[in-house]
Amino acid sequence: MLNIELPDLESQSDVQIVKENLYAAQAIYFAYQMEEMRLFQVVERIVELFQQGQLPLGRGSAGQALEQMWRSHRLQPESVRRNAYWRMFGAAADRDADAGEPNSDFLSLWLRFIVAVSAYAREHGASALIAPRTDANASLRKTARDLAANLSRHGWGGAKFAAAQLTADIQRALDILGDSEVQQALGARDMWQVVESVNTTYLGGARNVARSRTMAQAGRRIFDWLAKLDQSSTQDDAELVDAVERWLAASATVDDAVEQYATPCESPVMAAPAGPLPAIARDLLDALGLSPREHDKSGRSIVCFHGAPRTGKTLAAHVLAQALSREVLRIDLAAVSSKYIGETSKNFGAVFEAAERAGATLLIDEADALFGRRTEVNDAHDRYANIDVGYLLQRIERFNGLVILATNLRDDIGMPFTSAARHRWRTVRFPRSFG
Repeated sequence: MLNIELPDLESQSDVQIVKENLYAAQAIYFAYQMEEMRLFQVVERIVELFQQGQLPLGRGSAGQALEQMWRSHRLQPESVRRNAYWRMFGAAADRDADAGEPNSDFLSLWLRFIVAVSAYAREHGASALIAPRTDANASLRKTARDLAANLSRHGWGGAKFAAAQLTADIQRALDILGDSEVQQALGARDMWQVVESVNTTYLGGARNVARSRTMAQAGRRIFDWLAKLDQSSTQDDAELVDAVERWLAASATVDDAVEQYATPCESPVMAAPAGPLPAIARDLLDALGLSPREHDKSGRSIVCFHGAPRTGKTLAAHVLAQALSREVLRIDLAAVSSKYIGETSKNFGAVFEAAERAGATLLIDEADALFGRRTEVNDAHDRYANIDVGYLLQRIERFNGLVILATNLRDDIGMPFTSAARHRWRTVRFPRSFG
């Protein structure tokens, strides 16, 4: 009898997961969530108020720390921090022109992993996520390795120095905010009330501090799990699942300042959910008249997710695709148009063809330009200057599959396509709270 031992192709993969690089990414992600609540800006504003004599603080420990930060130990400039977020995660719009290439794949890989973990845990429980290897966890194992490999590639060089500096800045900021004298001077009970108070009084409005804190803590645990991906015996799958569920719940939390835009809309519009994952999936499927077992009926549908930023539109697209057992192919309309000057039609065409061959859901992010509601193009640096809107609309209408357009436009959305596409057009307004 011929005895042939076939190699383990997964173990022979050239995908390199570098634990130290994952920890660098973890620190930068944590800092990004602190940036979202304006933690660094809050501390800088407190230092200014102290220097201007507007805080009742003397030469105590708090006063000395604020004076020291003013004189010689300033935090990194905001532009430097945002450059780090851009390179590691493709996040932060207010970066320098020389910030470098963004990690444009991170968002899709991250959301695919988050949704895959939640879906697997709900069906199979919060254990055996990657080991032992089974058919049931094959997809989850792949999404985990794809994400970890991506972050490993972007964690070299300057990322490690940026992570170390950001970690030091966070600790210094928290030391100041945690000082009881600072809290008393600003009439707060704890450091988070200080952040909320300074944001509201001096920085133009409140931020959802609780959401950023939850996403930072959950993200820390998710990155920690990914960093140990090649050490399956040490994995704590239950902690990962708990962190993922916390992240999902927090990501759907709406800023109070955004609630004013969550008003009813006429015509065939379904309100977008902001609840647990199963509810999100059910409501989105209902909006399209689908069930997970009838995913072929999605056919040539065109769905528009519209509403204020950070209300879960991109996440919802991944949830819907997961429920329909489809992959997501994401295009950032602004990023693609600026990268391929003069070649947008050819490159968009190639993306559409790839999505059709794979039977994937096509997600077009930052799709504002398709609805004709933007300022005039002033020069070649306009982020939509290179888009042939007419071509793109025609190609979407011809696409043989499900297309999701995500836009930050908050008003009622008119259909930009020909009347032949009217029966395939649906809009979903974001956000909505269950009540």
